[in-house]
Amino acid sequence: MLKQIVSGIVLILLLPLIFSAQPVKASGTIYVRADGSIDPPTAPIQRNGDFYAFTDDIHDSIVVEKDNIVVDGAGYTLQGAGSEKGIDLSDRSNVTIKNMKIRLFENGIWLLWSSNNIISGNNITENEWQGISLDRSSNNIISGNNIGENIFDGIYLYSSSNNSISGNNVAENNWDGIYLYSSSNNSISGNNIANNGWGASLYFSSNNSIYHNKFVNNTEQVGIIESYNSTWDNGYPSGGNYWSDYATRYPDAQELDGSGLWNTPYVIDENNRDRYPLMNPWVNIEAYCHTEGTPISVSIALDGSPTHYTTPHTFTGLIGIHTFTVPDKDPNGHPFKQWSTDETTTTITVATPRTYTAYYEYEAPPPSVGGVLVPVDKLGLLAPYIGLASTIVVATVATVIYIKCIKKEQ
Repeated sequence: MLKQIVSGIVLILLLPLIFSAQPVKASGTIYVRADGSIDPPTAPIQRNGDFYAFTDDIHDSIVVEKDNIVVDGAGYTLQGAGSEKGIDLSDRSNVTIKNMKIRLFENGIWLLWSSNNIISGNNITENEWQGISLDRSSNNIISGNNIGENIFDGIYLYSSSNNSISGNNVAENNWDGIYLYSSSNNSISGNNIANNGWGASLYFSSNNSIYHNKFVNNTEQVGIIESYNSTWDNGYPSGGNYWSDYATRYPDAQELDGSGLWNTPYVIDENNRDRYPLMNPWVNIEAYCHTEGTPISVSIALDGSPTHYTTPHTFTGLIGIHTFTVPDKDPNGHPFKQWSTDETTTTITVATPRTYTAYYEYEAPPPSVGGVLVPVDKLGLLAPYIGLASTIVVATVATVIYIKCIKKEQ
């Protein structure tokens, strides 16, 4: 009888030890509520006023219900299980989503009836449908993202207008790199569009501007259905796009007046043509201030020498390795933070054609909630470990008693 009683006591004492070893994580969809609160509060997102930053990887979807905020992934991963939307921005305005990896959802980022949002500096891959989807959304900026290996499209626009898509690496998506359906007056510039099924597709979409992009080794560079009045170049001498199949299609083309442009247009169909194709890939230098939430204009030095150019500017006809330098502060005094390629000095060495964005940003104050600094309860942080240690001590004592009882019975 004594043995059974002691065994029961040991089991009861060990139960807290067993369950305390299991990690506790927030589960289910995470919401940024309209009042600014995070639901559930255990989600690994820290709030500082209107700035929200990941503190760990997240394995759930996020629904944003508040306008005028910044959500910074801080380099962490938002991962799904092949369904739902990674980040839902339905009916949202002035929301910035930046610096996170988003993978394995149905849609990486979803915008529906949304405007004036910024999607920048993210790595969006391996989603079931699209990396970024805009549905009846306007005046949004999609810049400096890596969008690849999505089963359908990299970037998808449906009935969406006046959006800017620039400086993205859109590669290895099974269907379209960039797909426009019934969408007009969008600007698509400075993107690397490579190794997709179709580089860009325009269905019933007109009056879009598409230039300074690099179309490389897509199964079909462009698909067009009933789409008119779009421009595929930025005029002379700025030029159009770089096409990897140009020399094969136009073997007799020559350089146009030493401009770095071909003298023969790249014909897409009878209504769409690039009048001034680039002979060499471009290098596009942009600048962006996260504090102000807008692109900015700063001076650019090339190979250590000043130029009369300011951001954004596309350099064409460059061959080999070059350096580009921007000021250490933007016109509003915000300090330089880093390049889109993670270099933290104002001078960047460039050997690969693409868009390079210089980021300026005010250093955020310590994390707080509602503008009030959150004190750290050190004793509270230690409480789980104190409880665990106490459980171990009690369990050890109970075990010793049990052993002594057994010996006495023998």
